[in-house]
Amino acid sequence: MNRTHRTLAALNRGAIPTIACFNHATTPLGVEFAALIPALQNYVTHHVAPAWGMTAQLVKDTGYIPGAWALVFLDDADQPGALAYHDLTPDGLPQAKVFVRTLLGSGETVSGAASHELVEMLVDPGLNLLAFGPDAGTAYAYESADPVEELHFAVNGFPMSDFVYPSYFES
Repeated sequence: MNRTHRTLAALNRGAIPTIACFNHATTPLGVEFAALIPALQNYVTHHVAPAWGMTAQLVKDTGYIPGAWALVFLDDADQPGALAYHDLTPDGLPQAKVFVRTLLGSGETVSGAASHELVEMLVDPGLNLLAFGPDAGTAYAYESADPVEELHFAVNGFPMSDFVYPSYFES
């Protein structure tokens, strides 16, 4: 099976994806990783899923799991200026990367960045959704947390990224 077929099969909106959450950062997160994952699960289940109709099962692990999406914590950004972003795993499945040392050095929170990328990955797992704005030639990516990225709310005591609802992308 080639990479394209794996990605398309993985993005079946009828399936609930498993997301392997693993910490490969040597920099302390500033939060307890074992407490962060249940908080992120609560965020997805009780906030993202009702608004967007997309949920996931987050599992704490030590690395990639075959067939699972990923939420990866690393020390340093692998792209200039990046604090976190979402792209694809080596197998072509959705993943979010959080760069802990880079992120903390900028004054941001690990939970805020992780939840930001998590909601955006769930809303647009294939990184291919666009909406056209009021101007005929203007297209916007479905980056559901970017319009409100400075806003957070608490889940299990952790600051989590706010996000817009689907109607935001309707003209």
